[in-house]
Amino acid sequence: MEVLDSTGRVIGSDYLSDAVPIVTVTVPRGDYRVRVSMESCSWDPCGTVLMFFKRN
Repeated sequence: MEVLDSTGRVIGSDYLSDAVPIVTVTVPRGDYRVRVSMESCSWDPCGTVLMFFKRN
């Protein structure tokens, strides 16, 4: 999983092969993109949940 800034630069990532990727970033207000790739899955059905939290 990767978090990219508005220019496409990776600003946070988790490439481990575990089932729970976690990426923590502290960023200013702006536009960001999250890229998720499921390399393998042993669950039926496979799925992805994306959660994000905003601190005031």
